[in-house]
Amino acid sequence: MRQSPSHAVLSLMQRYDAHMAVQTKMSRNALGRRIAAGGLGVIAATGMYLWWVLLGPWGYAMPEGYEVPEGPCDQRVFVYGTLRNPLVRWLIVGRRIFTTPAAVSGFDRQRLDIRPLPDGRVPGEVFSVAPKELARLDRYERLGVRYERVCLALDSGEPVWVYRRLPV
Repeated sequence: MRQSPSHAVLSLMQRYDAHMAVQTKMSRNALGRRIAAGGLGVIAATGMYLWWVLLGPWGYAMPEGYEVPEGPCDQRVFVYGTLRNPLVRWLIVGRRIFTTPAAVSGFDRQRLDIRPLPDGRVPGEVFSVAPKELARLDRYERLGVRYERVCLALDSGEPVWVYRRLPV
């Protein structure tokens, strides 16, 4: 027996709706995969950029006159800015570094630098690194381009390396 045209149209509409529901679900899944792939791409690009800037062998050459002190003893470094962040230190040096609170008197922190100020005091942290790790810190700070590494005394009298911004 033949179906009436309205019944046939209804059946086609139901099949079309079912087909579109499957297509919509597939489209949502594909969109989710595309968003995830895009997010992974952004993370990968960011990681590559950070490696290039912070650790890569290209893009920075230490200027003459800035040598990394050689020797078996560790180097003490005082930090007052981004290097106080454990994640940043780990990315730069390649290992977890424990710090102790410290301060340098006679200076005042001004944004990314410390400037002499007789009554000033800059709080920060101090840690030890090997000479190769100090070279990685030098690269991060763009020694000779953005910063200079100077020897200052902590409040305790201990001599430490401190990165100071070069005049622009």
